[in-house]
Amino acid sequence: MRRDFRRKLVLPHADLVYELLTPALQRRLGMVRKTIAPLFSNEDQPFRQTGEEVVYVLAGSLVLHVQDTTYELAQGDTATYDSGLPHWWHVPSPSEPAELIAAMSPPSFQAWL
Repeated sequence: MRRDFRRKLVLPHADLVYELLTPALQRRLGMVRKTIAPLFSNEDQPFRQTGEEVVYVLAGSLVLHVQDTTYELAQGDTATYDSGLPHWWHVPSPSEPAELIAAMSPPSFQAWL
């Protein structure tokens, strides 16, 4: 997938940018690059979709909440979790976004997007 041909979804109301790194969402595995704005939190609208997800933090930091467990992730850290469980993100920095690479099986975008 050439950089210039990636599909990008910009969600200004949610302070999220998703870049599709795989050619389509009709495969068994999807990968996206996510840029999440400083101080973003979706605690009021947790994500929940069928499957499993792995996130790798490229830059910044992310607090990941999966059901009742919290993970504090820094640059270079990864987390793997059941994306069918309610999960939400918080970017603790007031000035630095979090940049992630995520792999999902099966590929999906959250329903509220």
